[in-house]
Amino acid sequence: MHFKVLNVEDLAAHFVMWEYAIAMVGYLMKVCPFDQPDVAVAKAEVLHILAEGACEPDFVQDGLAEVPIGKVEVHVSESLRDKVTEPSLDAVLRALFGSIEPGDYFSFNAFLPFAGEGRREAIEEIRHTVASHYDVASCLEIGPRYLHSTGQLHKGGPNKGVFLILSADEPKDIEIDDPRARSLGELAKAQALGDFTILSSRERRCVHVHLPDNSAVSIRALAKAFKKVVYA
Repeated sequence: MHFKVLNVEDLAAHFVMWEYAIAMVGYLMKVCPFDQPDVAVAKAEVLHILAEGACEPDFVQDGLAEVPIGKVEVHVSESLRDKVTEPSLDAVLRALFGSIEPGDYFSFNAFLPFAGEGRREAIEEIRHTVASHYDVASCLEIGPRYLHSTGQLHKGGPNKGVFLILSADEPKDIEIDDPRARSLGELAKAQALGDFTILSSRERRCVHVHLPDNSAVSIRALAKAFKKVVYA
C-alpha cells in the first residue's frame, strides 16, 4: 500500500482517513481504540504520589562505578526483590538481567533530556550493551510521552518486558504554578515512579534508578556500572 502526499491538504486528509480506519477496525475487533485503561491508571498513580508522597526507595547508593556522583535512589519491583542478594545496584542489575528469557525484550524508559553533553550516546550505549549481550530486542522510550503509546503494551501486554526506568534531578529545574507539583522536575520524577509502581503491581520485572543530576557524567557512570555487570 503506497500513498503520495503532495501537499498539506493531503496530509490532513490522511490524518482523518487513518483515524476513521482505526475506529472501524476497533469496532470490528470489538476493541475500543479510545479507551486507555493503562494510561489512566498510571495518571491516577502519579496524582496519588504528588498528593501523598512517594514510597521510600529500596536503598540509596553513594556513587556509581567508583564515580562520586552523589546519592542514587533505587527501587526494585516485587517480582525481583527476592532475587537481589544485597543492597547495591550491581546486585539489582544481576537480578534484572538474570530474569531475561528467550522472547523477552529490554525497554529503557528514560525521563531525561537527550540534547547536549553526550547524554543520548551514553543512554544508547546502555541499551545496545544489554541488547547485544543478551540477544534481545530493545527499545529506548522517552518519558513521559511513551506512557500514552507503548506504555500501554508494557502494562497490559504479555509479561515479556524487562524494564529500566531512569530519572534524575534537574539542576536547572523550572517552577510551575500548580499546587500538586512545584516544578517540572518533581512532576517528571512522580511520573517515573508512577510508571514503576504500576509495572511492579502487574508483576513486571522492573527497576527504577533516580540519579542526583542528568549530566552526561552521571549517565556515563551508569553505563560503566551496566558494563561491569553485563561483562562480569
